[in-house]
Amino acid sequence: MGLKQIAYGPKKYIDNRMNIIDGTVVFLSIIELSMGSGGGALSAFRSVRVFRTFRVLRVARILRSLKSMQNIISVITRSASSFAYIAMLMIIFLFIYALLGI
Repeated sequence: MGLKQIAYGPKKYIDNRMNIIDGTVVFLSIIELSMGSGGGALSAFRSVRVFRTFRVLRVARILRSLKSMQNIISVITRSASSFAYIAMLMIIFLFIYALLGI
C-alpha cells in the first residue's frame, strides 16, 4: 500500500475508490494487530476480516480478464461436479475403513 501511494502520489491514490477501501482495511488491520487478540473492545475490528476477504477476491476479478485464466476457470467449474462425486466416494471408503479398523 505504501509503495502504491509513493508511485501514484497522494492525489491519484485517493481518486480511486478501491485504493481508499484497501487503505482503510489495511489501516484497521494494523490497529487490530497492534492492540492484541484479547478483549471485548476488539469485537468491532473483527468485522474487518470480512473486508480482507473481499480484498483477496479483487485479485480473482483481475485474473478473470486474462484469456488463459478464463480457460482455466471454465475447466475448474466444469470439473467441480465430477470432483463432488469423487469426494463422496472417498468419504464412503474412509467410512468403510474406519468401521473395519474398529
